Amino acid sequence: MESDEQKDPGEQVKVSPMFFMESEAVEETREFFLFELDGELYSVAVGDVDQVLKIPPITTVPNAPGSILGIFHLRGRVIVALDLLKRMNLPRKTALSPYYLFVAHREKEYFAIVIDRIRTVVRIPLRDILELDPLVAARVPPRYAQGMFMYKDRELRDKKGIGPDIMIEPKSSEEGKPREELPLRPVLWLNIQELLNQKDLLGLNKTSDLEQEVA
Repeated sequence: MESDEQKDPGEQVKVSPMFFMESEAVEETREFFLFELDGELYSVAVGDVDQVLKIPPITTVPNAPGSILGIFHLRGRVIVALDLLKRMNLPRKTALSPYYLFVAHREKEYFAIVIDRIRTVVRIPLRDILELDPLVAARVPPRYAQGMFMYKDRELRDKKGIGPDIMIEPKSSEEGKPREELPLRPVLWLNIQELLNQKDLLGLNKTSDLEQEVA
């Protein structure tokens, strides 16, 4: 005889709707374009990047600020090429060896940020985006940075001489297999709109002024 406490095997268990809301919740993330400059990693939001291309011939502009490398034409537009480190008043430790640039714009003005290397596009959870480290904030003008995050850099996995700003995160592995250690590198999230919003740049980036300078 079946006990009164036993339940029908076919009876459905009632589950609170909140269970499904929590299980189906999608973690908020942001996509970043990562690039290397003078051995350091920087990033901008993917939405701020119009185009990435190899560096075309650049025409220098007389009497231009030091952060402006020159100009070039792209699809009928005059594009100002910028040296990002000089723009942020940062010293360069290695010789400038740019191969690529990415085009960004603010309102109707277009700029090209010259970079040493293209790295990748990453999707970072919002919870992993941090405030600027005090050491970074002391080196980079705060108005040019929106935050920072850590990136697992597989390129450094087998390299020696990792610097003090690199942390090692053990990667979980199956039992009996060696654990892989992935170097973590800090990545600065740049405020590209603020970098393009300075009067010295906007004043020089007017098409008519530039064409007069190089005429």
